[in-house]
Amino acid sequence: MDPRREYEHDLHRSQRRSRKKRSHYRLLALLVVLGLFVVLLAELGRTLTFSQDVGHFIRHLEEKTPAEVKQSLDRYARALNDHNPVIRAAAMTVFKFVTGEEFGTDVNRWKQWWWEQRGVWEYTPAPPGPADDLTPIPLPSKPPSSLP
Repeated sequence: MDPRREYEHDLHRSQRRSRKKRSHYRLLALLVVLGLFVVLLAELGRTLTFSQDVGHFIRHLEEKTPAEVKQSLDRYARALNDHNPVIRAAAMTVFKFVTGEEFGTDVNRWKQWWWEQRGVWEYTPAPPGPADDLTPIPLPSKPPSSLP
């Protein structure tokens, strides 16, 4: 084989290897990006599920026994350690709503308060106020005879 052809052959081989190597790096980069996307999607799902759970808990708080409320607060106390700031904020919202305490966004203060009060704190439902009185209004037995 003549030296020029051999040189061209080696050059093409080198270019093919280089393209193959670049395609491997592109594939690796694509897999990394895809992996990050899956992790972020899972985290978003976890956040939404937790937020829905908080909403459900608060809406149905009056239906729960004090023991159930305390058990739920134990679970929300563990969420105060979560790496996700949205989950921590939702857990603090539950504590503020249920206990009436106000420690703002100081997660450490909420944790400290709960672990100090956990043994003695009991949930007492708020007495129904005028806005909570859902006594049905009786309907008239006969429809009005004429409209004004």
